[in-house]
Amino acid sequence: MKTHELKIWPRWFNDVVNGKKTYEVRKLDRDYLVGDYLKLNEFNQTRGELTGRSCTALITHILSSNDYVSHGYGILGIRLVSDIPFHERLKQIEEDVWLMSEDAQIKANFADLIQSVRNMDNMIQTDRFFRKHIYEVLERFMIGFDPRYKYELDKIIQKFDAKGKFDVTY
Repeated sequence: MKTHELKIWPRWFNDVVNGKKTYEVRKLDRDYLVGDYLKLNEFNQTRGELTGRSCTALITHILSSNDYVSHGYGILGIRLVSDIPFHERLKQIEEDVWLMSEDAQIKANFADLIQSVRNMDNMIQTDRFFRKHIYEVLERFMIGFDPRYKYELDKIIQKFDAKGKFDVTY
């Protein structure tokens, strides 16, 4: 699974984030595959700069038939990562780490981290904000295999008291 970084104009970015637009029409100049991710970075074309806002979407379908789109272009069906159920996203990240990393220590650390998240997820089924934050930490860890994010997740885990209650004032 790859993550493709792309620019997107504010008008279209807002429609994607608000769920009105579930596709991207793109030149097929990259090796897009179903299951890859698009990191859509909002780009102000007037100023010629990124705005700093971005979102991540999963490619769910690719239509590239010349009967429907111009040669060399495709319509990518997308689904915002935030719309994908937490357990599916967690499973996908775990699979990606196992496929992408050859480092046994990273795999072992990540397996421990995933198990901690699953244990916490069972305790906090209704805390969507917290679950989203955990997922974002895991996603950053996975993309760069960066151990700094394990420290961040450990800080979150320590916020639980013995009864499994979470202090949301972090």
